[in-house]
Amino acid sequence: MLRSLNRHSQAAFSLLELLVVLLLIAITAALSAPSFAEMLQDSRFAKSRQQLQNAYLYARSEAVKREIEVKLTLEQDALVIRRRSDELEFRRFVLQLGSTQLSAAPALVISPLGSANPVRWQLQAPGERYGCLEVLSSGQSELRSQPCA
Repeated sequence: MLRSLNRHSQAAFSLLELLVVLLLIAITAALSAPSFAEMLQDSRFAKSRQQLQNAYLYARSEAVKREIEVKLTLEQDALVIRRRSDELEFRRFVLQLGSTQLSAAPALVISPLGSANPVRWQLQAPGERYGCLEVLSSGQSELRSQPCA
């Protein structure tokens, strides 16, 4: 009977060992928290950049497909695609900008042939992160990771 009790007590962790392990886990978590928060911000910013590009490409495809002029505007925290003639809304891309700012003026007008008025829309996030959607008069677009010139 004594042998079985001794065997169990030798296999257990002491309270001190348990506290040391918990302390190491806490230190590791505290050190990784700032990098995790930065990774989340980077992910949100990349998503905003991609949403901006997707909204433009969708608006352009609608203009060509329907053979009408389409207007893409920023309204509060959403990119809104409307028929230019009667302002009928086709689609709304809700942006989750958070601390990111989008300067989207003037409105982007796309012709039935896919050409557009040239614009530069800029995303800016804390930490010197930028995104620039440049649309040329031909309708071609480029999304860059730098400030609009």
